[in-house]
Amino acid sequence: MFYLSENLKKYRIMKNLTQEDVAEYLGLTPQSISKWERGECYPDIMLLPALANIFETSVDLLIGMDTIRAQETRLSIHKKASEFQRSGDYASAEKVYRDALLIYPNKPGMMLGLAGVLALQNKTEEAIELMERGLPISINEKQKATMRATLCFCI
Repeated sequence: MFYLSENLKKYRIMKNLTQEDVAEYLGLTPQSISKWERGECYPDIMLLPALANIFETSVDLLIGMDTIRAQETRLSIHKKASEFQRSGDYASAEKVYRDALLIYPNKPGMMLGLAGVLALQNKTEEAIELMERGLPISINEKQKATMRATLCFCI
Protein backbone atom coordinates (compact mmCIF):
# COMPACT_ATOMS: atom_id res chain seq x y z
CA MET A 1 0.00 0.00 0.00
CA PHE A 2 2.93 2.29 -0.65
CA TYR A 3 1.03 4.64 -2.96
CA LEU A 4 -2.47 4.49 -1.53
CA SER A 5 -2.23 7.71 0.49
CA GLU A 6 -1.02 9.88 -2.36
CA ASN A 7 -3.38 8.22 -4.85
CA LEU A 8 -6.42 8.79 -2.63
CA LYS A 9 -5.65 12.49 -2.58
CA LYS A 10 -4.76 12.60 -6.28
CA TYR A 11 -7.96 10.88 -7.41
CA ARG A 12 -10.12 12.89 -5.00
CA ILE A 13 -8.74 16.14 -6.39
CA MET A 14 -9.07 14.89 -9.98
CA LYS A 15 -12.77 14.19 -9.29
CA ASN A 16 -13.13 17.63 -7.71
CA LEU A 17 -14.28 16.11 -4.42
CA THR A 18 -13.58 17.28 -0.90
CA GLN A 19 -12.59 15.00 1.95
CA GLU A 20 -16.06 15.68 3.32
CA ASP A 21 -17.65 14.44 0.07
CA VAL A 22 -15.71 11.18 0.17
CA ALA A 23 -16.46 10.74 3.88
CA GLU A 24 -20.17 11.26 3.23
CA TYR A 25 -20.21 8.67 0.42
CA LEU A 26 -18.58 6.14 2.75
CA GLY A 27 -20.44 7.06 5.92
CA LEU A 28 -17.25 8.07 7.70
CA THR A 29 -15.73 11.21 9.17
CA PRO A 30 -13.66 13.64 7.11
CA GLN A 31 -10.88 13.11 9.67
CA SER A 32 -10.63 9.46 8.56
CA ILE A 33 -10.13 10.51 4.95
CA SER A 34 -7.55 13.09 6.04
CA LYS A 35 -5.60 10.46 8.01
CA TRP A 36 -5.61 8.12 5.00
CA GLU A 37 -4.31 10.84 2.71
CA ARG A 38 -1.54 11.70 5.19
CA GLY A 39 -0.59 8.03 5.48
CA GLU A 40 -1.27 7.92 9.22
CA CYS A 41 -3.51 4.91 8.73
CA TYR A 42 -5.19 3.02 5.91
CA PRO A 43 -8.80 2.32 5.04
CA ASP A 44 -10.22 -1.09 5.80
CA ILE A 45 -9.59 -3.40 2.86
CA MET A 46 -13.36 -3.78 2.43
CA LEU A 47 -13.55 -0.07 1.54
CA LEU A 48 -11.10 -0.25 -1.37
CA PRO A 49 -13.73 -1.29 -3.97
CA ALA A 50 -16.02 1.53 -2.81
CA LEU A 51 -13.17 4.04 -3.03
CA ALA A 52 -12.23 2.78 -6.49
CA ASN A 53 -15.88 3.16 -7.51
CA ILE A 54 -16.07 6.72 -6.18
CA PHE A 55 -12.95 7.68 -8.12
CA GLU A 56 -13.91 5.63 -11.19
CA THR A 57 -10.68 3.66 -11.19
CA SER A 58 -9.53 0.18 -10.25
CA VAL A 59 -8.30 -1.02 -6.86
CA ASP A 60 -4.98 -1.87 -8.56
CA LEU A 61 -4.47 1.72 -9.69
CA LEU A 62 -5.70 3.08 -6.38
CA ILE A 63 -3.08 1.18 -4.39
CA GLY A 64 -0.37 1.89 -6.98
CA MET A 65 0.20 -1.51 -8.54
CA ASP A 66 0.92 0.17 -11.87
CA THR A 67 3.78 2.10 -10.28
CA ILE A 68 5.07 -0.95 -8.43
CA ARG A 69 5.01 -3.08 -11.59
CA ALA A 70 6.82 -0.37 -13.57
CA GLN A 71 9.54 -0.21 -10.91
CA GLU A 72 9.90 -4.00 -10.96
CA THR A 73 10.15 -3.93 -14.75
CA ARG A 74 12.87 -1.26 -14.68
CA LEU A 75 14.79 -3.20 -12.03
CA SER A 76 14.56 -6.31 -14.23
CA ILE A 77 15.96 -4.34 -17.17
CA HIS A 78 18.95 -3.16 -15.11
CA LYS A 79 19.62 -6.69 -13.86
CA LYS A 80 19.55 -8.13 -17.37
CA ALA A 81 21.88 -5.44 -18.73
CA SER A 82 24.23 -5.89 -15.76
CA GLU A 83 24.48 -9.62 -16.44
CA PHE A 84 25.51 -8.89 -20.02
CA GLN A 85 28.07 -6.34 -18.83
CA ARG A 86 29.58 -8.75 -16.30
CA SER A 87 30.03 -11.32 -19.05
CA GLY A 88 31.64 -8.70 -21.31
CA ASP A 89 28.74 -8.66 -23.79
CA TYR A 90 28.46 -4.87 -24.03
CA ALA A 91 26.56 -4.96 -27.32
CA SER A 92 23.73 -6.95 -25.72
CA ALA A 93 23.69 -4.67 -22.67
CA GLU A 94 23.51 -1.68 -25.01
CA LYS A 95 20.55 -3.24 -26.84
CA VAL A 96 18.72 -3.89 -23.56
CA TYR A 97 19.08 -0.22 -22.58
CA ARG A 98 18.22 1.10 -26.05
CA ASP A 99 15.05 -1.00 -26.05
CA ALA A 100 14.24 0.20 -22.53
CA LEU A 101 14.64 3.84 -23.55
CA LEU A 102 11.93 3.32 -26.17
CA ILE A 103 9.55 2.48 -23.31
CA TYR A 104 11.03 4.85 -20.69
CA PRO A 105 12.47 7.73 -22.76
CA ASN A 106 12.77 10.15 -19.84
CA LYS A 107 14.07 7.85 -17.12
CA PRO A 108 17.50 9.03 -16.01
CA GLY A 109 18.38 5.56 -14.74
CA MET A 110 17.98 4.10 -18.21
CA MET A 111 20.03 6.94 -19.67
CA LEU A 112 22.73 6.33 -17.07
CA GLY A 113 22.76 2.61 -17.82
CA LEU A 114 23.12 3.14 -21.55
CA ALA A 115 25.73 5.86 -21.07
CA GLY A 116 27.80 3.56 -18.90
CA VAL A 117 27.72 0.78 -21.48
CA LEU A 118 28.56 3.23 -24.25
CA ALA A 119 31.47 4.62 -22.24
CA LEU A 120 32.83 1.09 -21.80
CA GLN A 121 32.75 0.75 -25.59
CA ASN A 122 34.49 4.12 -26.12
CA LYS A 123 31.32 5.64 -27.60
CA THR A 124 31.90 8.69 -25.45
CA GLU A 125 30.14 11.33 -27.52
CA GLU A 126 26.74 9.64 -27.22
CA ALA A 127 27.42 8.79 -23.56
CA ILE A 128 28.08 12.46 -22.82
CA GLU A 129 24.88 13.50 -24.62
CA LEU A 130 22.86 11.05 -22.52
CA MET A 131 24.39 12.31 -19.27
CA GLU A 132 23.75 15.93 -20.23
CA ARG A 133 20.13 15.00 -20.99
CA GLY A 134 19.64 12.91 -17.85
CA LEU A 135 21.36 15.04 -15.22
CA PRO A 136 18.84 17.92 -15.13
CA ILE A 137 15.84 15.59 -14.87
CA SER A 138 17.23 13.25 -12.23
CA ILE A 139 15.95 13.75 -8.68
CA ASN A 140 18.14 11.05 -7.15
CA GLU A 141 21.36 12.44 -5.68
CA LYS A 142 23.23 9.12 -5.91
CA GLN A 143 22.24 8.84 -9.56
CA LYS A 144 23.38 12.41 -10.23
CA ALA A 145 26.75 11.69 -8.62
CA THR A 146 27.15 8.59 -10.79
CA MET A 147 26.25 10.62 -13.88
CA ARG A 148 28.84 13.24 -13.00
CA ALA A 149 31.47 10.56 -12.45
CA THR A 150 30.58 8.96 -15.80
CA LEU A 151 30.91 12.37 -17.44
CA CYS A 152 34.38 12.80 -15.93
CA PHE A 153 35.33 9.34 -17.18
CA CYS A 154 34.18 10.25 -20.69
CA ILE A 155 35.95 13.59 -20.94
